Amino acid sequence: MKTTKTQKRSSSRRRRSATKPIKAYVASIAIPKIRGTSYITILGNQREQKRSGVSIAEREGSLEISITAKDITALRASMNSIMRDIQAVEGTMNAIGQ
Repeated sequence: MKTTKTQKRSSSRRRRSATKPIKAYVASIAIPKIRGTSYITILGNQREQKRSGVSIAEREGSLEISITAKDITALRASMNSIMRDIQAVEGTMNAIGQ
């Protein structure tokens, strides 16, 4: 089977693009915790998505969130998701009077 010039060019392009280093976008956020609330129990301490990952750690009086993503859109989506979850936890805790 003969290969054409177009086929040769497209396969060499694929190889070059596969070796490019992937840029990573990183965001770190620290927010104050509500006393007596275990965010790790509710939210989990890690989340992995196709294009991003989130790790959560509780420190004395604060919640530290680190988000790593392959692109800026995935970073924004992960930030929005985790902030929405934290807002739900805090809203629930305020509603029950803690």
